Amino acid sequence: KLIGESRYNRTTVIRIRPGRLADYEEQLRTNKAARERSGSRTPVFVSQSAAGQQGTAFYITQLAKSLGDWDGAPSLPSLLGPDGYRRYTATTREAVLSTETFINRYLPELSNPAENVVSAAPAFWRPKPAATPKPKPATGQ
Repeated sequence: KLIGESRYNRTTVIRIRPGRLADYEEQLRTNKAARERSGSRTPVFVSQSAAGQQGTAFYITQLAKSLGDWDGAPSLPSLLGPDGYRRYTATTREAVLSTETFINRYLPELSNPAENVVSAAPAFWRPKPAATPKPKPATGQ
């Protein structure tokens, strides 16, 4: 249902400096705990590269029904507090090599989702073809 009702996803790729993996993993745990304490119900998916990357990369993904779903979410400074955010910026400065963010939109006409995804929003995933306009009558000129 979560995927089936989503229209967008935002993924941030965070590349970690060699030897700093444990520091960044601890920061991710801290961020997660702060989000949970805030009562946030927005799921955040975190995955780590296993192959095909030089070094270690984390992929942090959030789904949304509209782009506006990401507006007004609590900011990291407000979730972590002044001291927590200061530690976050220090860890990021020391452990992160680079970041890149992608916002993607699902295209149902090019997708082949599983039936349980389709059942969450059939009108979106299986749109009816647009009606073909009737041909205009030929004019006698």
